[in-house]
Amino acid sequence: MRNALVILVSILVSAIGFRIRGGMFNIGPHSFSRLAWAVPVGAAAAFASGKVEALVIVPFLFAACTLPTFNAIDMGRENDTLQWDAFMTLLRGLVFSLAAAAPLYLLGIVSAQHALAILGIGLFMPMAYELGWRTPSNVPQLERGPAIAEAYFGGFYGLALASALVF
Repeated sequence: MRNALVILVSILVSAIGFRIRGGMFNIGPHSFSRLAWAVPVGAAAAFASGKVEALVIVPFLFAACTLPTFNAIDMGRENDTLQWDAFMTLLRGLVFSLAAAAPLYLLGIVSAQHALAILGIGLFMPMAYELGWRTPSNVPQLERGPAIAEAYFGGFYGLALASALVF
């Protein structure tokens, strides 16, 4: 029961945080919105693993947030092609996942298999953005396109990260 609750909270924290990171609310300088995702995800990782050392991922997640989108979040709808946008979004996703997998593995918090599972989170980013464009939504701040895609990717990030840490 505890593991299920930890995973559910991690999904929600990461989904909301990643959406805030993407501009859901104007909370001041962009660095604040980056922290709105990095700090809660780091805290969820520390809670899920039972090791305060897991907070080491916070600066790495923050740094990953500084990576530009390369105008690739439209998934071929406005600029470039779907293939190019999917490739660039995949690279961004791998950076986001490497930001957690590498430090957690190097500190011995997760095994190599779990680090690879965390790294696999990045593979989902292009699918999350394409799904975001295909999801009809008029919910404010979760509109069709990048807005809802950020919530999808953030939620999946929380799910995969917490699962790797509790199992």
